Amino acid sequence: MKNVETNILPEEIPRKWYNIIPDLPEKLPPPKDPEEGESRLKLLPKIQPNCWVLRLRKAQSLLAKMRTWFCSMTTIQPTRQ
Repeated sequence: MKNVETNILPEEIPRKWYNIIPDLPEKLPPPKDPEEGESRLKLLPKIQPNCWVLRLRKAQSLLAKMRTWFCSMTTIQPTRQ
């Protein structure tokens, strides 16, 4: 894999960022691997910053705990009066 370097002038550096996701005409499809060749999804942890991977894992863990808590709350039987 080649190293690619891009140089831009200081005045070309973006000063503001814009999140286009809410303005897309339809939701983005989930990532998928090509039909042939190596899995690109397995490479994500290697090419994404580690903080993104850790943040995703923490969010998934929190969602799992919340799901467990919510399911346990819905199975509580009402008390007789």
